[in-house]
Amino acid sequence: EQVAGCSEGRGPRLPVRACRLLFLVGALLVTPASWPSPMAQTLDGISCELRGTPQVDCTFSYLEVQAMALQETPPQVTFELESLPELVLEFPGVGALEQLAQHVAAAIKKVFPRSTLGKLFRRPTPPSMLARLERSSPSEATSPSSPCGGFLETYEALCDYNGFPFREEIQWDVDTIYHRQGCRHFSLGDFSHLGSRDLALSVAALSYNLWFRCLSCVDMKLSLEVLEQILHMMSQSSHLEELVLETCGLKGDFVRRLAQALAGHSSSGLRELSLAGNLLDDRGMAALSRHLEHRPGALRKLSLAQTGLTQRGMRALGRALVSNVAFDSALTYLDLSGNPGALGASEDNGGLYSFLSRPNVLTFLNLAGTDTALDTLFSALSRGCCASLTHLDASRNVFSRTKSRAAPAALQLFLSRAGTLRHLGLAGCKLPPDALRALLEGLALNTHMGDLHLDLSACEHNPTFHLKLRSAGAQVIQDFVCDAGAVSSLDLSDNGFGSDMVTLVLAIGRSRSLQHVALGRNFNVRCKETLDDVLHRIVQLMQDDDCVSSRDHAGSSVNAHPVTDPSASCSLKPCALLADS
Repeated sequence: EQVAGCSEGRGPRLPVRACRLLFLVGALLVTPASWPSPMAQTLDGISCELRGTPQVDCTFSYLEVQAMALQETPPQVTFELESLPELVLEFPGVGALEQLAQHVAAAIKKVFPRSTLGKLFRRPTPPSMLARLERSSPSEATSPSSPCGGFLETYEALCDYNGFPFREEIQWDVDTIYHRQGCRHFSLGDFSHLGSRDLALSVAALSYNLWFRCLSCVDMKLSLEVLEQILHMMSQSSHLEELVLETCGLKGDFVRRLAQALAGHSSSGLRELSLAGNLLDDRGMAALSRHLEHRPGALRKLSLAQTGLTQRGMRALGRALVSNVAFDSALTYLDLSGNPGALGASEDNGGLYSFLSRPNVLTFLNLAGTDTALDTLFSALSRGCCASLTHLDASRNVFSRTKSRAAPAALQLFLSRAGTLRHLGLAGCKLPPDALRALLEGLALNTHMGDLHLDLSACEHNPTFHLKLRSAGAQVIQDFVCDAGAVSSLDLSDNGFGSDMVTLVLAIGRSRSLQHVALGRNFNVRCKETLDDVLHRIVQLMQDDDCVSSRDHAGSSVNAHPVTDPSASCSLKPCALLADS
């Protein structure tokens, strides 16, 4: 049917979905909203006047429009559709053709913000006409903005295209939570009560969205439908910067396909990736590492904690970090914890240590439970990460695989040079007395660092060595803790100090930098007089305003003592004692 121009008459409004184009036969006049017309405007901005009884000739979603071809002589438009034959509409003049083209392009751009006129209009569209359309097309700065970058419009169009119902709870969350609070973090956990198809459609809408910057899903197994849409999103979106899929039941095959999707999308904006808690195989890690090695824009955050990472996978990842020099100035967060054996004996000179030994901008590093050798690790860190590292967790690892005297020196060198370190975790490690001495001496030499939390707890829980610091460790701490002015919080719990607690508490009391000390599970003293002495010294320290302001005796059963319970024998500030009854 020929689409005519403006009409002087009036007629009933035809309700038209904002995500569909309808063409009817009968006495129907259709005009774009920009045309001067006395007729009422429908939801999608097209005014319709009915004369007689119309019948729907065809209807299709915006998603089915593959392209439009405009022609001046005669004035007509040809719609190239996905599942329908070509649709040709003739116009009374070029002006009417251009105005309808502008309207359709604006409607499609509202649903898919990244669409461009050059992609929509194909030959034989005259270049002069395309230029006029581009000049008259509203820019992003002047076009009205929809909540969350038009997410709901895109979501509705996808629901209509796929024949699924529009979920009002998604609309409520987007309008009430994300839009009003300015939140750009889309969490699938907010919609965990919905079916997998509804989740898949919401993820698909993110593929074309310019508002959201993060997609996350934690502790929720994802269906194949949702995973497919995530892969599609990563192959399309240039604005999504963060992808968090933790403990979602992912396998190595998904990681391989994710690497392929990212490799084929040169304008990807992804900068943060977390796949923690998913069992990924070596093939998946190899594919991801190859992508990272050649990725033009390096990640600034990478978490592969508890992913079953093996030595082979770690070597591939290390080579990628070393080969792509962009990581030196981009990667600030790296978590590889909970992967036993990943940094075993054969990895002492591997790629990861080479990356750590180069100047870089890492601020967070977690290698807990990877079987890394601490002497090798600190030797690398002393050359590369001293300036920026603020959080280092190397718990549940061995100190050295050799008996070299140079091993403690690497630890001392790093700690004497560290400039911004605020957390150092060495819990559950086998620290010989000379290593502990080197640690505290290094901190004593460091005069430009402060407010450090040092965790030396639970050395007895190392599954390989079953070692406590005991008397030898207590003696070293007594000798050097006062000089380690950088330490404000010290965790010494569960080290079997026993009767050495008497002199250890005295030494701790002489420190002017400590604000919190954890001493739980060290009160294994058989002699009642010795235990009384220890507890009374703790009470005296808490009464001294110049000494440590907080002590943690959790798990020590000190409250069970009928006479020397510190909480019963003195008046304390509310935060002065953290004890477990």
